[in-house]
Amino acid sequence: MFLHIARAMPDFSPVQRRRWRVGGGVLMGMGIWAMHFIGMLAFQLPVAITYHLGITLASILPAVLASFGVLWMLEKHQTGGPQVKGWRLMAAGAMQAGGIGAMHFSGMAAMQVQPGISYHLGALSLSLLCAFALSTSALWVATRPTRSSTQSTLATLALGTAVAAMHYVAMAAAHFAPNTVCITGGAAINTVLLAQAVAGGTLLLLMMAFVAFMFEHRMAQQNMLRIQDLEKSNTELEGRARTLADTMVAEQRRAEARRDAMMETAEVNFFEVDVRANTISFVDKFLYLGGGRRLPLSSQSFDRMDWKRHLHPDDVAEAQHGMDDYIAGVTNSYEAHYRIAVGADDWRWVMARARVVEWTSNRRPVRLYGTLIDVHQNKLNQIALDEERQMLTTGPVVMVRVKWVKGNSRFVYVSANVIKLWGYDPSTLINMPSSMSLVHPEDAERMRNDFIKAMESKGESSLEVEVRLRMADGAYRWFRYNSMIDRQMGERKGYFIDIDARKQAELEASTQRQRLQETVLQLEAAQGEGGVLQDTGDMLHATEDLAEAFNIIKLAALRLFPGWSGWIAASKDGSNDLTVGAEWGTISTSMEMQFNGRDCWGMRRGKPHAFFDIHSSVCCPHMRSVPAAELRPYICVPMAAHGETVGALHLFCEGYVPTQQQMMDVQSRASRFAETLKLALSNLKLRTSLQDQAMSDGLTGLYNRRYMDEALAHELQRARRDQRPVSLAMIDVDHFKRFNDQYGHDAGDAVLKAIGGVLMENIRGYDIACRYGGEELALILPGCDVTDAEVRVQQVRMAVERMRVQNGHVELPTVTISVGVSHALGGSAATLIRRADEALYEAKRGGRNRVVVSQASALAAVQEGSTMGGERVLS
Repeated sequence: MFLHIARAMPDFSPVQRRRWRVGGGVLMGMGIWAMHFIGMLAFQLPVAITYHLGITLASILPAVLASFGVLWMLEKHQTGGPQVKGWRLMAAGAMQAGGIGAMHFSGMAAMQVQPGISYHLGALSLSLLCAFALSTSALWVATRPTRSSTQSTLATLALGTAVAAMHYVAMAAAHFAPNTVCITGGAAINTVLLAQAVAGGTLLLLMMAFVAFMFEHRMAQQNMLRIQDLEKSNTELEGRARTLADTMVAEQRRAEARRDAMMETAEVNFFEVDVRANTISFVDKFLYLGGGRRLPLSSQSFDRMDWKRHLHPDDVAEAQHGMDDYIAGVTNSYEAHYRIAVGADDWRWVMARARVVEWTSNRRPVRLYGTLIDVHQNKLNQIALDEERQMLTTGPVVMVRVKWVKGNSRFVYVSANVIKLWGYDPSTLINMPSSMSLVHPEDAERMRNDFIKAMESKGESSLEVEVRLRMADGAYRWFRYNSMIDRQMGERKGYFIDIDARKQAELEASTQRQRLQETVLQLEAAQGEGGVLQDTGDMLHATEDLAEAFNIIKLAALRLFPGWSGWIAASKDGSNDLTVGAEWGTISTSMEMQFNGRDCWGMRRGKPHAFFDIHSSVCCPHMRSVPAAELRPYICVPMAAHGETVGALHLFCEGYVPTQQQMMDVQSRASRFAETLKLALSNLKLRTSLQDQAMSDGLTGLYNRRYMDEALAHELQRARRDQRPVSLAMIDVDHFKRFNDQYGHDAGDAVLKAIGGVLMENIRGYDIACRYGGEELALILPGCDVTDAEVRVQQVRMAVERMRVQNGHVELPTVTISVGVSHALGGSAATLIRRADEALYEAKRGGRNRVVVSQASALAAVQEGSTMGGERVLS
């Protein structure tokens, strides 16, 4: 029963535990006490034995107290407290053995005999040792983790044996003298009566305790089951509550994400104005701007005076007074357009609206809610539209709409400023039977034909002509007419711009040119051939490129060969392939501008070749593309110097058929002219070649580092002057060392040549491609902002990745490049190169085969947005 109570402790409430802790101790103590006095019936003495009533009753206390302590320790063991093992197990066994021993010897002391009882020390110690060993064993078995009937039986037997063994071994240690007699006092009880009373009372108490224990234990187990069910229900409810809370949190996050996405998409900012605190607070940590841009705010709440610092100085008064008037009740609504700062010298137009949502008891505004919307582009469009309207009413442009009906055109709309500019009332022009009546007779037919052609054409939708129009005072003035054609409506919509001053200046310039030409002809007639050749030779030796040389040759040929057309062809690389560089007079459009020297009889023979007609002369193969009707007498004069082909001079007779003597005269002069030209052109090509060698890379054909330094400094200077951007791309071949190590330096050279060719094919005519050093290349992009530069460089990167490089008969692996791009409107070349290099290293760290824009350049692009029209920032 004692051990059952100990095991049932976890099922009881704290109050029940205290009750059964006491009850269990009493039951176990009574059991030990009952065993002692019932066992005394088996002890036979020659005299009758009586017990002192007080001592007998007091002897129960040690057993009860010891049992109470052991039960307390077993309760803690069962309910998660300290485990009864080790020294705690030994202490519990000692406590139980001590209680049994104390009860036994106090019960023996209650015997009323004379002389007193003596004990054998060895047997006495053995009895206590037996009680300790058996009690400890019983407790050890009872505290095992497993629960079985065998375990309970063994623990019960061990504990009962501990009581019996201690009793009988201790009785064996007791010694009664031969002359022992029973002395009976007033409060004494005999052995039989005591044994009967103890046995009956103990059994009755045990039965009552067993019934109460079983009932209360059953009730406790049922309560425990209900508690477990409640705990399970609570756990389920808690799980549902957590699930519901997680769902609500997730839904709230989704709602916030939807709100943020809607606000960012709608580009609407919400703010609150606290009138009493004089503050303005924004919902988000940044402002949504047009084009998906977001402007971080230094704070979400500002003093209204502090917020004014973010506004354009020209707009502060209007924005502030509008809000103050609305708060004061002067106006019924608040709406203001003003500019806010989004960068250094960069402003964007926004529209602010607000309304009062909270008042004091006397209807004074306390709180306002409002919206702030980016309207920058709309505002710029409105400003441009206002300027356009202003221009249409006061500017130099006259807007018209002309209806085309059955070959006749009439004005259906004329802008009001025509009164000021032309002197006509708009209604007068609209009522004219034909708009062509204003056009000068010399221009009318041409203008009408152009209009008819444009109206009947299916491709063109615009027309631009220059005509003279009659003003109200009868004078004619020159105008440029730009119009868009609406064939479906049969209308032309356009505008007239006064160009009379320019046209008069052109006429005056034409007259001056004619006079100059006449003067030149007079000078040429007065000047001898030698002077022309001397001057031409001197000027050719001072030229810097072929374009200048060709222009000088053209002017000299016009002076030397009046009545003759011609062209000069040159070889750029000393080969027989010639290209026409300059022409004068009337040249057939069918003539080849590029040809091989073997197709010219003069070049083939090494001396001048004259052609009169197809019946008497041999025509050069390169002239066979010219129709026979257009073929005229000509002379081909070859030019060669130092064993290398320089070019050829060709002269064509105009307007007459020359005689043999005339042809020989012209051929003689042409030969002397060619002698002057070939030396000058040969020297020019030599200078150009040396300059190219000094400025270009011998392997790739790109410009070298020296030229890049000069060109980049020049482009940055021009960027500062013209306020146009210049971008720089630093290019590095990925894993270039692998090509050299695995395939040899020839393979590396082949890769660099191929990349140089890709660069030249994918850049604009005025872009500058350079070899910076080793496998690193550079690309200077004048007038190219960071966005366009990235697009162009991406095209180059993809073209490099697509190219296939052959080294001998071996096709090399795919080649890729990493590129860093920087951008500036000025500054130093070193800074621009450093930024591009940093971006290049970032591209390599990011995995190669990619383009990275310098963060510093991207930030500069944002700051320059007000003057550059806004640039995209790349990370």
